[in-house]
Amino acid sequence: MKMGRGASSRGSRLAILVVAIALVAGCAGSDGPAVDRVGAPPDTGDGWATAAPSDVGLDPEPLQALRDRLAEENELNVHAFLVVKDDRLVFEEYFTGRDEDWGMPLGEIAFDRDTLHDLRSVTKSVTAALIGIAREEGLVPGVESTLDELFPDHDLAPGMEAVTLHDVLAMSAGIDWNEDPPFNFRNSAVQLLRSPDQVAFVLGRDVVEDPGTTFTYNGGLTELLGGLVERTSGMSVDEYARAKLFDPLGIAEFEWRRYTSGVPVASSGLRLRPRDLAKFGSLFLNEGRWQGRQVLPEAWVAESSQVYSEPSGTAGYGYLWWIQRYDLGDRLVDIPVASGLGGQKIFVIEELDMLVVINAGNYTSTDPVVLGLGERLLTEYVLPAAGFDGAVFVDGG
Repeated sequence: MKMGRGASSRGSRLAILVVAIALVAGCAGSDGPAVDRVGAPPDTGDGWATAAPSDVGLDPEPLQALRDRLAEENELNVHAFLVVKDDRLVFEEYFTGRDEDWGMPLGEIAFDRDTLHDLRSVTKSVTAALIGIAREEGLVPGVESTLDELFPDHDLAPGMEAVTLHDVLAMSAGIDWNEDPPFNFRNSAVQLLRSPDQVAFVLGRDVVEDPGTTFTYNGGLTELLGGLVERTSGMSVDEYARAKLFDPLGIAEFEWRRYTSGVPVASSGLRLRPRDLAKFGSLFLNEGRWQGRQVLPEAWVAESSQVYSEPSGTAGYGYLWWIQRYDLGDRLVDIPVASGLGGQKIFVIEELDMLVVINAGNYTSTDPVVLGLGERLLTEYVLPAAGFDGAVFVDGG
């Protein structure tokens, strides 16, 4: 009899427990208190400390809503979304979507933290960082050095000798260039791709504006930076990046697409994993340091986010970083952004000690809902999680 009463008692307690669990589960989908479904990303031993959003003062509810939206709206084609706060990875989500490898269709990919992704023009920001390292090492002279000094063995078009390294980094070289669609034989980027020598092609372009006065988006200028790294270091841009940037960040796996000549595409060819892209971005929150090690020169980080050019409709342009402006309600904040075709983004929000990394596959989309998606997701979900519900994107490209 005692055994029977004990079994009955245990059965009753089990039934009560099952009912309690069901009630709690039901609350998650009701109007009652939300259950925090956003926990800490896993610690994989890759160098990232992790935490739950609530551990760093972020409201998890907007991030839960962000995750749900990206999972449900496949047409947005976002592949990865990461948030770093206070040097801890606090949000990390991956999705399935269509993708490409530098223009070659890959079909549907189920993305995870180990999947390499095209960075497209975010590569430019990485290449600019290599110039900062090379300058610190004494390989590259100051930013006021001219192209005839930097490329003494090349023939320059008339007027090109007045273009400085600063003008190249700020995309204000004033040379004849057009990357606007359509991408046909008249497009400068297509001509660059087909050229047997990218550096010679760019140095031979006509100068049509006074250098340093006009912003013109120009991927060819970044190829000059890649050529400068190779000429001064004796290493290709990907070899130099591995030795001076990726190895110190603990980035073991990457790919860098090449021209048919075998030269790495300094302007758009890099492929990284999202967590590794976040490591690069974190250098710009931490004065060039990763885990206490100085990887980028502190001065270069500061210089990169200054406004040197003023593209139409934007807050500004630094050294291959866009500078976007946001109204947080109580103040205007300028946010450096590395941006690449298809929706690749790094947002460096220094005011909040926060970093946002996005990968997406919208390389050919003209849908207004998709264009500028990263900026909208930032203002509609991430900044509200940090307490800024009325954040507005004021200026940007």
